[in-house]
Amino acid sequence: MFEQAIEKKREEMKYFVQRYGITAKKTVHCSQELDKLLNILLFLQCSRKLGN
Repeated sequence: MFEQAIEKKREEMKYFVQRYGITAKKTVHCSQELDKLLNILLFLQCSRKLGN
């Protein structure tokens, strides 16, 4: 589930970088959203490892 959302957000960010540049507000915002998704995934993975 998160993997698909992450991949979609990565593709969106690549598009923004190509279209608007790496420092554009849209690109930075998208990058921050991607970071949040990655942090959630990492948290879930760590929680599962600690639970086992």
